[in-house]
Amino acid sequence: MNKGNVLDLEHFSDTFNQVKSRFKKGSLIVFDKGANTKDNLNLIQDAEMDYLTSMKLNKSDDKIIENFDLERAELIDSKKGDHPSLYG
Repeated sequence: MNKGNVLDLEHFSDTFNQVKSRFKKGSLIVFDKGANTKDNLNLIQDAEMDYLTSMKLNKSDDKIIENFDLERAELIDSKKGDHPSLYG
């Protein structure tokens, strides 16, 4: 436990290190974008686990989303759901 008002990105590593021994390799760690930092992702990957989180968006992401043309979108991998026009 940490005191109140500790940012997710700061206490994630403490919390993860306290509980990671109870998880198996390949476990899926799910957390919100507040803790989504390169250091935290590396911590999970170093423990040989997977993660699901949300990405922090910035101005360049806004342009990609703004320019996405659903009419021209073409599904290129049905298993991943990848659309080429998402990437430029």
